[in-house]
Amino acid sequence: MFQGFYNLTSGMMVQSQKLNVISNNMANVKTPGYKADTYLGRNFREEMILRTGNVDKGGSRQLGAVSMAKVGDSANVSFEEGAPEQTDGNLDFAINGSGFFKIAVPGGGFCYTRNGSFSVDQEGMLALNGVGRVQGQGGDIYLDSDAIDMDAAGILYDPFGEEIDGIEIVDFDDYAQLLKGEDSTFTTNQQELLVENPKVMKGYLEQSNVDVLKETTDMIASQRSIQGAAQILKMYDTIMGKAVTEIGKV
Repeated sequence: MFQGFYNLTSGMMVQSQKLNVISNNMANVKTPGYKADTYLGRNFREEMILRTGNVDKGGSRQLGAVSMAKVGDSANVSFEEGAPEQTDGNLDFAINGSGFFKIAVPGGGFCYTRNGSFSVDQEGMLALNGVGRVQGQGGDIYLDSDAIDMDAAGILYDPFGEEIDGIEIVDFDDYAQLLKGEDSTFTTNQQELLVENPKVMKGYLEQSNVDVLKETTDMIASQRSIQGAAQILKMYDTIMGKAVTEIGKV
């Protein structure tokens, strides 16, 4: 019976952590370029169950395995492409296909994102607000104003048709090595792969890939799992109380 306490309590903890991940996904439904997380649990300390005879204990036969507890494993990121949403913003961009915008962060280094909701900072550089400066083929992209045009390959032009720079789109071999940060950004130690012939849409933003219906269904399932486990724990507690009371009377 004590094993039941471990199984139920650990299961409730895993479901609680899963609810936290689901809540974060739901909170970022409207965040451009956001990639949903999926929380995974696993069994911990599995033990073999064997069957032996009542007299002869030799020749045991394996029946299966039992898990002593459940623990959280990891939160996997879904890199499925979100649908493009038309905004008509002159500094809104969306990547059609694979790849990431490259952002130079203050203090050195780069991060990568699918969020193309850009602006012009105080020094006239194209930037992702609160994160860093968007990188072009020549580094930081300087704009005199937001009155720009762009072709399908991400090349920016001023109002007179003069080329300013091209937005750099990079990709990676292994998305599993991308570490998720804040503001829908990722970091990695992998070698960047320059995307040849990228397809970038101006006046669009990539929506988050959160499936609201799925997240709602998973949230209800986790809540019911926690409620069911709590009720069974109360039953265990009652049985244990009665067992102690009855044993004391004998």
